[in-house]
Amino acid sequence: MTETTQSKTLRQSMMQLHTWAGLPLGWMFFFIFVMGAISFYHTEITFWMQPETHRARPSDQGVDKAMAVLQREALPAGPWMIGLSNERTPYLSAMWQDSSAAPPGGGHRGGMKRVIIDPSTGDTIDTRQTAGGGFLYRLHVNLFGLDRMTGMTLIAIITLVMFLVLISGLFIHPKIFKDFFLFRPGREKLSWRDAHNATAVLSYPFHVVITLSGLLLLCPAVMEPAIRANFGADTRSFIMASRGATIPAAGPQAAAPADKSSSEERSRQRDRNTRPNGDTGLAKERQGAETENTARQQHLGDTAPSAEKPDIQLSALSPLLKAAAQKWPQGAGTVTINNPTGPNPTVELRQKRPEVLRGGGGATEKMVFDGISGRLLNIVERTPPSATLSAWQTLTAIHRGHFAGPLARFLLFASGLCGAAMVASGLVIWTLNRKKRVNSDGQTPFTHRLVDSLNITFIPGMFIAIASFLAGSRLIPVDFAQRVTREQQIFFWTWGICLVHALVRGNKKKAWVEQFVAAGTLFVLLPVVNAVTGGSNLFSSLANSRWSLVGFELIVLILGASFLVTAKKIIRYTPSAPHTSPEMALASESAAIVKNTRSLE
Repeated sequence: MTETTQSKTLRQSMMQLHTWAGLPLGWMFFFIFVMGAISFYHTEITFWMQPETHRARPSDQGVDKAMAVLQREALPAGPWMIGLSNERTPYLSAMWQDSSAAPPGGGHRGGMKRVIIDPSTGDTIDTRQTAGGGFLYRLHVNLFGLDRMTGMTLIAIITLVMFLVLISGLFIHPKIFKDFFLFRPGREKLSWRDAHNATAVLSYPFHVVITLSGLLLLCPAVMEPAIRANFGADTRSFIMASRGATIPAAGPQAAAPADKSSSEERSRQRDRNTRPNGDTGLAKERQGAETENTARQQHLGDTAPSAEKPDIQLSALSPLLKAAAQKWPQGAGTVTINNPTGPNPTVELRQKRPEVLRGGGGATEKMVFDGISGRLLNIVERTPPSATLSAWQTLTAIHRGHFAGPLARFLLFASGLCGAAMVASGLVIWTLNRKKRVNSDGQTPFTHRLVDSLNITFIPGMFIAIASFLAGSRLIPVDFAQRVTREQQIFFWTWGICLVHALVRGNKKKAWVEQFVAAGTLFVLLPVVNAVTGGSNLFSSLANSRWSLVGFELIVLILGASFLVTAKKIIRYTPSAPHTSPEMALASESAAIVKNTRSLE
């Protein structure tokens, strides 16, 4: 077999792999790329969906006001935790261990009670319950309606196939870098192929890195037996080891009860998450949790919780934050007050995650202060990771965007959408290649019509569902009993309507136009919905430097405008006549003359 024949055979094999691995899972590739791109802004999405927080203003004294809230409302045993405001969220989060009912402004997760605080006033903010950007992020990580490990395993399989499709794409385009600069508008299939090549080459390194790092992040799902063989049931130690953190040593006598208590607590929490509301067994569990909390307080040297907390004057936190800012250029990210009403309270300041790739996904340093005098007790430095761990942290930091500042985050978002465009153009090319195939009755095969309908449902239809989810979260009454469930229902109901519309609409061109118009209109109206439902409008956000809101609304306006422009181009599009070279035209004319001459004879 000659080298040329081998090359053609390899290319044909890769073409079959690229086509038949890419088509069945192509819609899932598009889904994962879009949800992954959106997940880079999941914090801003949650902020936008809770308009009560829009008017919070950062303040240097906000952390001391948060401490006053904790001293007034939190259980005395602690620990107390404060999430500091940043450029993405201007409010403070105060959290403490609690087994009672969820607070009005926070939620109940992992036995933690959480309230939102305006740093400028010290007032707690009563925020509405919402699925937030975390819902879209979880769709990207482990789908919906599945347990975590099953969902992550499926995503891992899809990601592995995506990696194979990316690699095979290099083999079927021997002149891919040359073709990157080639664009032939108005040529239907050729135009889509040029768009597919351009979006593939433009961010190909990103696609490979993001897919490979995604597989690394999904290792806990697909390599659970190996993790259990090394760490047993202690998943916390595995997480700490993967981040390069020091695993605290514990004696065998102390470790066993702690592991048992932690396991029982996780089991109770899983039961609470899956048990329907109103279960009579919940009261008994809360009573048991309160007993356990009392024992924990006695272990810390504190008395049982009471309405009156011991009058202990804790150190102001703002000077400690200034000391941390002198050591860490980016400052502190979180504050933890251990044993706040006991004999030896301490304050731990955790370093804010640096906006650099190196260490962007690993453990951070912390400073420990005396809780009463404010004296620095210890600095726990970050243990330098090994070369293997450093590479793992760097790749996973890229995937999660932990290191990213505003510009880098936008570039990651744009690259994710570029990947989605690459997948979408590939799906459209498949249908165009088979556009002229008809059955004996003159009808397009059902499978081809089904693929076209699914393309419409996933490409513009999914954006319609996302916009409906965002708008619906602002239009559902604040006091609605199950707001989170209803927000999720709006997403899937809307997406289902898009599927039905794409299937029953006979004219697929009109279906594309109608869904792109709907997606564009909804995205353009999101800032209006924000303004009329109590949020900070775009002009107010600009005037008050609320850049996370400004950035979010500018992005949705750009997306909405691009969808409307796409719909306009589809309406105006008419396939051009096949391109004919002068040589081909001359040959056709000669053939016609010969044919006419023979007919005369």
